[in-house]
Amino acid sequence: MLFPNIEAFDLGKYVRKDVSNLQDEKGRAYFDMGLRLMLSYQHEMASQCFLACLEISKYCALAHALLALCHSPNYNFKGEAYYESAHHPEEIDMHDLLCVFPSQQVADRHSKLAVETIEELRKMHRKNTKIGKKGKGPNKNKGKSKTNGNDNGTAPPNQDESSLPSLISDVETQLIFAIRKLTCHPGLEHTFSDDIVGRPYADAMRSVYEKYPEDPEVAYCFAEALMVLNAWQLYEYPTGKAVSPDVEETRQVLEKALAIHKDHAGLCHMYVHLSEMSAH
Repeated sequence: MLFPNIEAFDLGKYVRKDVSNLQDEKGRAYFDMGLRLMLSYQHEMASQCFLACLEISKYCALAHALLALCHSPNYNFKGEAYYESAHHPEEIDMHDLLCVFPSQQVADRHSKLAVETIEELRKMHRKNTKIGKKGKGPNKNKGKSKTNGNDNGTAPPNQDESSLPSLISDVETQLIFAIRKLTCHPGLEHTFSDDIVGRPYADAMRSVYEKYPEDPEVAYCFAEALMVLNAWQLYEYPTGKAVSPDVEETRQVLEKALAIHKDHAGLCHMYVHLSEMSAH
Protein backbone atom coordinates (compact mmCIF):
# COMPACT_ATOMS: atom_id res chain seq x y z
CA MET A 1 0.00 0.00 0.00
CA LEU A 2 1.51 3.32 -1.09
CA PHE A 3 1.47 6.27 1.28
CA PRO A 4 2.95 9.78 0.99
CA ASN A 5 6.68 10.20 1.43
CA ILE A 6 6.71 12.52 4.42
CA GLU A 7 10.35 13.33 3.89
CA ALA A 8 9.66 14.79 0.43
CA PHE A 9 8.48 18.20 1.66
CA ASP A 10 8.79 20.52 4.63
CA LEU A 11 5.75 22.09 6.31
CA GLY A 12 7.49 23.11 9.50
CA LYS A 13 7.64 21.47 12.90
CA TYR A 14 4.14 22.01 14.29
CA VAL A 15 2.76 19.07 16.28
CA ARG A 16 -0.25 18.45 18.47
CA LYS A 17 1.41 17.55 21.76
CA ASP A 18 -1.16 15.18 23.25
CA VAL A 19 -2.65 12.55 20.95
CA SER A 20 -3.84 9.26 22.40
CA ASN A 21 -2.40 5.95 21.18
CA LEU A 22 0.15 7.01 18.62
CA GLN A 23 2.44 3.99 18.26
CA ASP A 24 6.16 4.60 17.66
CA GLU A 25 7.91 7.41 15.82
CA LYS A 26 6.60 6.51 12.37
CA GLY A 27 2.96 6.61 13.47
CA ARG A 28 3.63 9.96 15.13
CA ALA A 29 5.36 11.29 12.01
CA TYR A 30 2.43 10.37 9.74
CA PHE A 31 -0.08 11.94 12.14
CA ASP A 32 1.94 15.16 12.45
CA MET A 33 2.32 15.49 8.69
CA GLY A 34 -1.36 14.73 8.17
CA LEU A 35 -2.29 17.49 10.60
CA ARG A 36 0.05 20.01 8.95
CA LEU A 37 -1.35 19.16 5.53
CA MET A 38 -4.95 19.41 6.76
CA LEU A 39 -4.31 22.82 8.32
CA SER A 40 -2.77 23.89 4.99
CA TYR A 41 -5.92 22.70 3.16
CA GLN A 42 -4.10 19.90 1.40
CA HIS A 43 -6.90 17.57 2.41
CA GLU A 44 -6.36 14.64 0.06
CA MET A 45 -2.72 14.10 0.96
CA ALA A 46 -3.56 14.72 4.61
CA SER A 47 -6.14 11.94 4.50
CA GLN A 48 -3.52 9.55 3.10
CA CYS A 49 -1.16 10.42 5.96
CA PHE A 50 -3.88 9.71 8.52
CA LEU A 51 -4.54 6.36 6.80
CA ALA A 52 -0.83 5.55 7.05
CA CYS A 53 -0.89 6.52 10.73
CA LEU A 54 -3.79 4.13 11.34
CA GLU A 55 -1.91 1.25 9.69
CA ILE A 56 0.57 1.61 12.56
CA SER A 57 -1.63 3.04 15.34
CA LYS A 58 -5.04 1.42 14.99
CA TYR A 59 -6.31 2.78 18.31
CA CYS A 60 -5.60 6.43 17.42
CA ALA A 61 -9.24 7.54 17.30
CA LEU A 62 -8.33 11.15 16.50
CA ALA A 63 -6.64 10.04 13.25
CA HIS A 64 -9.94 8.46 12.19
CA ALA A 65 -11.84 11.66 13.01
CA LEU A 66 -9.43 14.03 11.25
CA LEU A 67 -9.40 11.74 8.22
CA ALA A 68 -13.21 12.07 8.19
CA LEU A 69 -12.85 15.85 8.46
CA CYS A 70 -10.55 15.86 5.41
CA HIS A 71 -13.40 14.29 3.41
CA SER A 72 -15.95 16.80 4.74
CA PRO A 73 -17.12 20.22 3.53
CA ASN A 74 -14.64 23.06 4.02
CA TYR A 75 -14.48 26.80 3.38
CA ASN A 76 -13.38 26.28 -0.24
CA PHE A 77 -15.66 23.34 -1.05
CA LYS A 78 -19.16 23.22 0.42
CA GLY A 79 -22.83 23.32 -0.46
CA GLU A 80 -24.14 22.01 -3.77
CA ALA A 81 -20.68 21.54 -5.30
CA TYR A 82 -19.55 19.38 -2.39
CA TYR A 83 -22.70 17.35 -1.76
CA GLU A 84 -23.28 16.49 -5.41
CA SER A 85 -19.69 15.48 -6.19
CA ALA A 86 -18.78 13.73 -2.92
CA HIS A 87 -21.61 11.19 -2.73
CA HIS A 88 -20.44 7.78 -4.00
CA PRO A 89 -22.60 5.03 -2.47
CA GLU A 90 -21.26 2.50 -4.99
CA GLU A 91 -17.83 2.84 -3.33
CA ILE A 92 -19.02 2.12 0.20
CA ASP A 93 -17.10 -1.17 0.45
CA MET A 94 -14.00 -0.02 -1.42
CA HIS A 95 -10.67 0.69 0.26
CA ASP A 96 -10.31 4.37 1.12
CA LEU A 97 -7.41 4.90 -1.27
CA LEU A 98 -9.55 3.63 -4.17
CA CYS A 99 -12.49 5.95 -3.46
CA VAL A 100 -13.03 9.25 -5.22
CA PHE A 101 -11.82 12.14 -3.08
CA PRO A 102 -13.61 13.59 -1.20
CA SER A 103 -16.13 10.94 -0.27
CA GLN A 104 -19.04 11.32 2.14
CA GLN A 105 -18.95 7.55 2.54
CA VAL A 106 -15.32 7.64 3.71
CA ALA A 107 -16.11 10.53 6.08
CA ASP A 108 -19.01 8.58 7.57
CA ARG A 109 -16.94 5.40 7.84
CA HIS A 110 -14.04 6.95 9.71
CA SER A 111 -16.02 9.17 12.06
CA LYS A 112 -17.98 6.03 12.99
CA LEU A 113 -14.73 4.10 13.47
CA ALA A 114 -13.45 6.89 15.73
CA VAL A 115 -16.52 6.57 17.96
CA GLU A 116 -16.30 2.77 17.91
CA THR A 117 -12.64 2.95 18.91
CA ILE A 118 -13.55 5.06 21.95
CA GLU A 119 -16.17 2.50 22.99
CA GLU A 120 -13.85 -0.45 22.34
CA LEU A 121 -11.16 1.05 24.56
CA ARG A 122 -13.66 1.78 27.32
CA LYS A 123 -14.83 -1.85 27.24
CA MET A 124 -11.24 -3.12 27.36
CA HIS A 125 -10.50 -1.03 30.43
CA ARG A 126 -13.78 -1.94 32.17
CA LYS A 127 -13.09 -5.63 31.57
CA ASN A 128 -9.55 -5.28 32.85
CA THR A 129 -10.77 -3.52 35.98
CA LYS A 130 -13.31 -6.29 36.71
CA ILE A 131 -10.67 -9.00 36.31
CA GLY A 132 -8.36 -7.05 38.59
CA LYS A 133 -11.01 -6.82 41.31
CA LYS A 134 -11.66 -10.58 41.13
CA GLY A 135 -7.97 -11.29 41.46
CA LYS A 136 -7.76 -9.17 44.62
CA GLY A 137 -10.63 -10.96 46.39
CA PRO A 138 -10.29 -13.51 49.21
CA ASN A 139 -8.42 -16.66 48.31
CA LYS A 140 -11.15 -19.31 48.13
CA ASN A 141 -8.77 -21.91 46.72
CA LYS A 142 -6.36 -21.98 49.64
CA GLY A 143 -4.95 -25.45 50.07
CA LYS A 144 -6.02 -26.55 46.59
CA SER A 145 -3.77 -27.22 43.66
CA LYS A 146 -2.30 -24.32 41.72
CA THR A 147 -4.33 -22.96 38.79
CA ASN A 148 -3.39 -20.81 35.82
CA GLY A 149 0.21 -20.71 36.96
CA ASN A 150 -0.55 -18.66 40.10
CA ASP A 151 1.12 -19.79 43.29
CA ASN A 152 -1.89 -19.05 45.47
CA GLY A 153 -4.50 -20.56 43.15
CA THR A 154 -6.49 -17.32 42.78
CA ALA A 155 -7.86 -15.93 39.54
CA PRO A 156 -5.15 -14.71 37.13
CA PRO A 157 -4.07 -11.12 37.71
CA ASN A 158 -5.47 -8.38 35.49
CA GLN A 159 -3.48 -7.25 32.50
CA ASP A 160 -0.89 -4.61 33.25
CA GLU A 161 -2.52 -1.22 32.63
CA SER A 162 0.60 -0.02 30.88
CA SER A 163 0.21 -2.69 28.20
CA LEU A 164 -3.31 -1.59 27.28
CA PRO A 165 -3.86 1.17 24.73
CA SER A 166 -4.92 4.24 26.64
CA LEU A 167 -8.40 5.67 26.92
CA ILE A 168 -9.04 8.58 24.57
CA SER A 169 -8.66 11.96 26.28
CA ASP A 170 -11.77 14.01 26.94
CA VAL A 171 -10.87 16.80 24.52
CA GLU A 172 -10.27 14.28 21.72
CA THR A 173 -13.51 12.48 22.60
CA GLN A 174 -15.55 15.68 22.46
CA LEU A 175 -13.93 16.68 19.16
CA ILE A 176 -14.63 13.23 17.70
CA PHE A 177 -18.32 13.30 18.65
CA ALA A 178 -18.66 16.77 17.11
CA ILE A 179 -17.09 15.61 13.83
CA ARG A 180 -19.44 12.65 13.86
CA LYS A 181 -22.40 15.07 13.75
CA LEU A 182 -21.00 16.60 10.57
CA THR A 183 -20.35 13.34 8.76
CA CYS A 184 -23.10 10.88 9.73
CA HIS A 185 -25.57 11.66 6.89
CA PRO A 186 -23.93 10.69 3.58
CA GLY A 187 -26.15 11.47 0.59
CA LEU A 188 -27.72 14.47 2.29
CA GLU A 189 -29.55 16.94 0.02
CA HIS A 190 -27.38 20.06 -0.02
CA THR A 191 -30.28 22.46 0.55
CA PHE A 192 -30.75 20.90 4.00
CA SER A 193 -27.09 20.48 4.87
CA ASP A 194 -26.71 23.59 7.04
CA ASP A 195 -29.72 22.70 9.18
CA ILE A 196 -29.03 18.97 9.48
CA VAL A 197 -25.24 18.84 9.85
CA GLY A 198 -23.59 22.26 9.45
CA ARG A 199 -25.24 24.15 12.30
CA PRO A 200 -25.35 21.12 14.68
CA TYR A 201 -21.61 20.64 14.07
CA ALA A 202 -20.88 24.31 14.79
CA ASP A 203 -23.00 24.16 17.95
CA ALA A 204 -21.21 21.01 19.09
CA MET A 205 -17.83 22.63 18.43
CA ARG A 206 -18.91 25.67 20.45
CA SER A 207 -19.49 23.38 23.43
CA VAL A 208 -16.05 21.81 22.99
CA TYR A 209 -14.47 25.25 22.61
CA GLU A 210 -16.12 26.56 25.78
CA LYS A 211 -14.55 23.67 27.67
CA TYR A 212 -11.14 23.83 25.94
CA PRO A 213 -10.72 27.43 24.69
CA GLU A 214 -6.91 27.25 24.56
CA ASP A 215 -6.74 24.11 22.43
CA PRO A 216 -5.60 25.28 18.95
CA GLU A 217 -7.27 22.51 16.93
CA VAL A 218 -10.54 22.98 18.81
CA ALA A 219 -10.45 26.73 18.10
CA TYR A 220 -9.58 26.05 14.46
CA CYS A 221 -12.41 23.54 13.95
CA PHE A 222 -14.93 25.81 15.66
CA ALA A 223 -13.92 28.85 13.63
CA GLU A 224 -14.01 26.91 10.37
CA ALA A 225 -17.42 25.41 11.25
CA LEU A 226 -18.88 28.91 11.67
CA MET A 227 -17.20 30.23 8.54
CA VAL A 228 -18.39 27.35 6.35
CA LEU A 229 -21.96 28.31 7.24
CA ASN A 230 -21.27 31.75 5.72
CA ALA A 231 -18.57 30.95 3.19
CA TRP A 232 -17.61 33.91 0.97
CA GLN A 233 -20.60 35.84 2.27
CA LEU A 234 -19.23 37.27 5.49
CA TYR A 235 -19.82 40.99 4.89
CA GLU A 236 -22.18 43.36 3.15
CA TYR A 237 -20.67 45.40 0.35
CA PRO A 238 -19.72 48.23 0.46
CA THR A 239 -20.55 48.86 4.15
CA GLY A 240 -18.42 46.00 5.50
CA LYS A 241 -21.18 45.09 7.95
CA ALA A 242 -21.11 41.43 9.04
CA VAL A 243 -24.02 39.49 7.57
CA SER A 244 -24.28 37.12 10.55
CA PRO A 245 -23.43 37.03 14.27
CA ASP A 246 -21.25 34.05 13.32
CA VAL A 247 -18.73 36.46 11.82
CA GLU A 248 -18.06 38.36 15.03
CA GLU A 249 -17.96 35.14 17.04
CA THR A 250 -15.42 33.74 14.57
CA ARG A 251 -13.29 36.87 14.91
CA GLN A 252 -13.27 36.59 18.70
CA VAL A 253 -12.33 32.91 18.60
CA LEU A 254 -9.52 33.41 16.08
CA GLU A 255 -8.02 36.50 17.72
CA LYS A 256 -8.02 34.86 21.14
CA ALA A 257 -6.43 31.70 19.75
CA LEU A 258 -3.84 33.56 17.66
CA ALA A 259 -2.75 35.50 20.73
CA ILE A 260 -1.59 32.15 22.11
CA HIS A 261 -0.74 30.21 18.95
CA LYS A 262 0.70 32.87 16.64
CA ASP A 263 2.13 30.47 14.04
CA HIS A 264 -0.72 27.96 13.79
CA ALA A 265 -1.28 27.49 10.04
CA GLY A 266 -4.98 26.71 10.34
CA LEU A 267 -5.79 29.67 12.55
CA CYS A 268 -3.76 32.00 10.31
CA HIS A 269 -5.49 30.59 7.22
CA MET A 270 -8.96 31.15 8.65
CA TYR A 271 -8.07 34.68 9.71
CA VAL A 272 -6.94 35.55 6.18
CA HIS A 273 -10.33 34.43 4.87
CA LEU A 274 -12.11 36.30 7.66
CA SER A 275 -10.39 39.48 6.45
CA GLU A 276 -11.64 39.19 2.86
CA MET A 277 -14.48 41.36 1.59
CA SER A 278 -14.81 39.69 -1.81
CA ALA A 279 -17.41 37.02 -2.48
CA HIS A 280 -14.86 35.39 -4.81
